[in-house]
Amino acid sequence: MRKRDTEKHRLYMREWITRRREQGLCYSCNTPVVPNRRRCAKHLAQTAKRAKKYKRQRLERGLCVGCGTRKPQSGYKNCRRCLDKMGKSRLRLAHKWRFGGNRATVVERDNHQCQICHTEKSPVVHHIDGRGRNQTHEIPNNALTNLIVLCRGCHGALTRFLHAPDMNIVLSLLARKYPSN
Repeated sequence: MRKRDTEKHRLYMREWITRRREQGLCYSCNTPVVPNRRRCAKHLAQTAKRAKKYKRQRLERGLCVGCGTRKPQSGYKNCRRCLDKMGKSRLRLAHKWRFGGNRATVVERDNHQCQICHTEKSPVVHHIDGRGRNQTHEIPNNALTNLIVLCRGCHGALTRFLHAPDMNIVLSLLARKYPSN
């Protein structure tokens, strides 16, 4: 088919589907359907069965269940793009394990505010003692008393200060505000 013919066909099908919807008929067999449905109960069941079959085939081939074209993320059935579309971005899922599952609790405890400048803009959770996820040789200290909420600007400034010679001053200020048990 030529390009012009495919466009004509697409327009015709769109009109045909609109007519079927207005008439309340199934797209496949012209039987009456429940309002706001495209297909009758028989064809809805067939569609669900077909979708289940395609999902199983994609899993067997090692493809993403959502789109069927890309390789899924490790530990998931979907690729990165499909996870992002579903709202399950890797960053949101990473918060569950990055702070020992305490991130949401800490953000709620500190009222979504930076504990230095008191803004609610882009909260970041910070390890007071510096034993976070980048220190692979140490076990991260994810205790609630060791975690605070900072904005991105203050977090960046604080992490720069942690490598400065006056690091003890910054840590003592934070330790006064959040005493450890």
